[in-house]
Amino acid sequence: MKYELVSVTGTDPAKAIIDMAVKGKYDLIVIRSRGVGAVHALVLGSVCNRISCESPVNVLIVK
Repeated sequence: MKYELVSVTGTDPAKAIIDMAVKGKYDLIVIRSRGVGAVHALVLGSVCNRISCESPVNVLIVK
């Protein structure tokens, strides 16, 4: 199994992660859920949630 550990910076991390996965033809995105709480995630949004909803690549969320 090949894998690549990537650090993404910028103003829209969800978009950057999705774009990188699509361009790199990755099979899976593995991302950690920080568990900031429902109210915080509702107000600010969740990168993890956005990736899982918008990515055409499979996503594995690790708690």
